[in-house]
Amino acid sequence: MPPRTDISPDRFEPPLTAVSRAYQSADERLPSVAHGLAFTPATTDSLLETVDERLVSAEPVDIDAATDALIAAVEDA
Repeated sequence: MPPRTDISPDRFEPPLTAVSRAYQSADERLPSVAHGLAFTPATTDSLLETVDERLVSAEPVDIDAATDALIAAVEDA
């Protein structure tokens, strides 16, 4: 579901229509990392690099280290 208010909810199937209407009527909308609204491009790149290095390509995966690195990437933003 795209986090947009400029698209009619009627374009979607009933469950997604309900989600879209709820989003449009929300008092507060959180920015979406997936849609490029939450962080600058540099921070998004840093997050994606961290996910790749610490979670996708790492052997073995260290969840605590990955979590710390993701938090650091956001805090450095």
